[in-house]
Amino acid sequence: MFGEKALEAMAKEYSQLDELTVFTPRNADELNYGQRSNALNIIDLIKQKRCGEIKGRTVVDGREQ
Repeated sequence: MFGEKALEAMAKEYSQLDELTVFTPRNADELNYGQRSNALNIIDLIKQKRCGEIKGRTVVDGREQ
């Protein structure tokens, strides 16, 4: 729906998560079964603000922040 602007917004969101060291990515091959089952999924949301700016947001498992 938003095309290239949505990709730019998500790239900006991921760069902020990386700069603030919100989480440390780990290779799935290094995790045991229990760690894999406890891992949370992330969902990327795209929203157009009233001013027209496209905003990306990353939430864990759909729960609001």
